[in-house]
Amino acid sequence: MLSGEPCEREYEDSGAFTVTLPIKDNGGARSSARKTLGILNPPPPRGRALCVPVGAGVPCWVRMARRVLRVQSIDGRQRVHGARAAVAGVLSLAMGFVSAATLADGVDAGSFVRDGIGARALGMGSAAVAVADGPTAAFWNPASLSSVEGLVASSMYANKFGLDIGYQSLGLAAAVTENLGAGLLMIRSSIDDIPFTGDEGDGVFSETQTLYVLAVGYEVSGLLLPQEQTRTSVALGTGLKAYTHSLLEGRGRGVGLDVGVNVGFSVGWGRLKMSLAAVDIGETTIRWEGTDHNPTNYVPWTHRIGAALGLLGDSLWLSGQTDVAVGRPHLNRMRIGVECWPIAQVCGRAGATFASDGTTRFTAGGSISWQGLRLDYAFLPNAVLGDTHVFSLGMGFELPARDGGNT
Repeated sequence: MLSGEPCEREYEDSGAFTVTLPIKDNGGARSSARKTLGILNPPPPRGRALCVPVGAGVPCWVRMARRVLRVQSIDGRQRVHGARAAVAGVLSLAMGFVSAATLADGVDAGSFVRDGIGARALGMGSAAVAVADGPTAAFWNPASLSSVEGLVASSMYANKFGLDIGYQSLGLAAAVTENLGAGLLMIRSSIDDIPFTGDEGDGVFSETQTLYVLAVGYEVSGLLLPQEQTRTSVALGTGLKAYTHSLLEGRGRGVGLDVGVNVGFSVGWGRLKMSLAAVDIGETTIRWEGTDHNPTNYVPWTHRIGAALGLLGDSLWLSGQTDVAVGRPHLNRMRIGVECWPIAQVCGRAGATFASDGTTRFTAGGSISWQGLRLDYAFLPNAVLGDTHVFSLGMGFELPARDGGNT
């Protein structure tokens, strides 16, 4: 049993994340296994080191996390078993649930969706608050659901960093009335078969995080002036969301609220759209059960402020976005993206994300569209952990006219 020994987490200037796990070999000699990882979330102020004391006051799943890397002494060398699942497990710990116990209550949660969903949005550097469409609008900006036509279904799949970290989404969006749209969305991140070794023998465990979103968007311009008398559109939206997080016997749950607004202008040379989405208003509280300590964590309250310009008959879109996390300046981001449809069936995208620590990440992607079916792809390079390929599939259906006639 390794109880009482610290698991140190150090942040380097490069943004790399180092995990030090104390271990004992078969002869009882003490040593340590070190694994350096990169993370998507920015590090805390440089030079700061955090320690996780493992004892009765820390959730039992943190003690289990210390055994994620199984190390043995063989011919004077240390071998890491189950490397792929172990690295994926430690990475997930670094990005999420170990941080939930590092300082006990009050730390950040919900990092698995921090960069967003959908291959279209991710290929544009996640500058999507003003250009989100279909079911993913329920996540990015619920006000955009007001522009949904008919019924739209979408899905997404990614294997993060090629480390068997599954990242998926499923969603539906529909036009309820001429001015009202609604969307239902599920987003999930999961890691299976993470190996560990302990006093009771070897085994594996899994970790799953899920976000459910139910949102509506309403076009209010017609309430102010007849549509034919104004070139300005105004839409409002709101979304109710539920987080779940499971790890061993621990379960974390929380309910949050989003609101959004879109203001669009039609001009002779194109369309301008300005958007604001307040996400996890007041910080969404995640309460844990089934652990030794049962901590309470918080998903940061974030404002997404953005604008998009549609040119050449909407065949070219330029998008920009700023993420401002209330009380969490290290989570602030600036994002830019571009989308171009040279022909109606083929599209190319590119984007960039600028973090508050000075790092920049570039993305790219594209689409193929045919007969109401659209396949989106995004490429997210990462020199430290490995590249991520994101695939999304969307399909649109026309709903029957409400008067029973043909659409």
